[in-house]
Amino acid sequence: MAAIHSTNSGTGSAVAPARPEPTEDSSADASLTVGADAGVWTHADMPRMWHRAMYNEETAAPVMRELFAAQMVMLEGVASGATMEETVAAARAAATARAAGPSSGSPESRRFPEREGSLSTFVEVGCGTSEAGAVLLSRGVANWYVGLDLSQVFLTLSAALHPVLANRDVAALIQGDASHLESEVQGAGASTPLVREGEAEGTPVPTSLDDDGPQGEAPAKTQPSAAVRAATQPCLVACVMNTMGILPDCIREQVVKEMIRTAKPGGAVVIGCWCAGSFAEGVERFYKRHPELCGSITDDMVDLESATLVNPDGPSGTYSSQWWTHERVRNLFPPELHERVATVSVSIGVFAVLRVDESAVALAS
Repeated sequence: MAAIHSTNSGTGSAVAPARPEPTEDSSADASLTVGADAGVWTHADMPRMWHRAMYNEETAAPVMRELFAAQMVMLEGVASGATMEETVAAARAAATARAAGPSSGSPESRRFPEREGSLSTFVEVGCGTSEAGAVLLSRGVANWYVGLDLSQVFLTLSAALHPVLANRDVAALIQGDASHLESEVQGAGASTPLVREGEAEGTPVPTSLDDDGPQGEAPAKTQPSAAVRAATQPCLVACVMNTMGILPDCIREQVVKEMIRTAKPGGAVVIGCWCAGSFAEGVERFYKRHPELCGSITDDMVDLESATLVNPDGPSGTYSSQWWTHERVRNLFPPELHERVATVSVSIGVFAVLRVDESAVALAS
């Protein structure tokens, strides 16, 4: 196995200088080398270890369970058209409830009613094991989900963990580069046929939601696949669980612009990072408790002032992570949009939310 320098600080990967070939091997010996600055997963077991530490109800770190519960309410609130005040209050309540212990395992129902401008298509950048997509689909918040990740190992694991993602009309998992998100989604949409009512799945038909069929015929009803829907309709586009921290500094702003364009007018963008104000808590409640992920952490590796951790002896080489201030997350967006970006702290996370209109898309172009 190749020696690799790792800068992972989240659970998904979204960009690379060169795209790796997909691998069908999901064993512990499967290797995927994508470049030092992109975040590296050296074998298929690393994504499984991150999943156990962050999402599994029995083994996940309590602080990550709390954050994930809050995050899902944040995403649902934005998708449903709820106000920021309603969304943040509900998200904080969800984190507090989850802090009391693991959930019962029963699916939660949606918390917000659908309102004007609600979004039923969810696109996730650096989707990792697609936890967010699976939850939003199961709650009925999203009807279509598109997850993009650089790692085929992660995407293979996503489908294994969440059977709902196997339905291509509901979900599409794309191995691709987030610095070309809009074209990746459009390409997937263009290559995915619609299914006309009464026809067999997979029957090729025009990939346009506006196609009325041959002249003189009544329009055929269509069931838009997830990829087609994401390519043509306003979307909720998110990058969460500190995946933004994996990306090289030089392309983060480009990825955010791609997210805005992919959301389209009427859509929304959500970026969720780990909050600098909670960094000390994260070191004690997460990093030090999971040496299998980031190595044994000692105090000399931690800089509380800059909210940065660097361990030169991580499991796959150097492990580094930086947590984010409100200002730093807001600065990912074009300067002209800063006043329109809402940033809030919930649990150990900081979330930035932008409602997208034509002017935002123009500024991101």
